[in-house]
Amino acid sequence: MKLAELDKGPWQKITFHSRWVIDTPEVPGCYVIANIYDEILYIGKTNDIRQRMLDHLKDPSKSYVRSVGNSSWFFYKRIPLDKLYQTEQRLIAFYKFKEGALPPLNRIGG
Repeated sequence: MKLAELDKGPWQKITFHSRWVIDTPEVPGCYVIANIYDEILYIGKTNDIRQRMLDHLKDPSKSYVRSVGNSSWFFYKRIPLDKLYQTEQRLIAFYKFKEGALPPLNRIGG
C-alpha cells in the first residue's frame, strides 16, 4: 500500500538518509518509512520527529536492503501530542484492514 492510499493528509517527504536529518523538525508527529515506490514499510509516532528518524537510520533492520525494498523515504507530519496515539493507531488499523497484516517493518518488533 502506498502512503496516498493510507492518508491524504499533508505529509512532508524527505530522503531516508542521515544527510537530511537536520531538515526534519524536533516536534511530535506520525511518520512512515517507505521504499522507492512510496510503498509503506513502517508506521510510527514520536515526540521528536528528528530524533526518531536518526534512531531508525542507526537501526539496520530499518535501513538496509530487504525483500520489501530499501527504506528510501521518510514521510512525516506534525500531530499534537494529545492526538499522537490515536492517529498512529488509526493509520495502522487502516493499513491492516486493507493489507491483512501490519506493515513489514512493524512486524519485526519496530
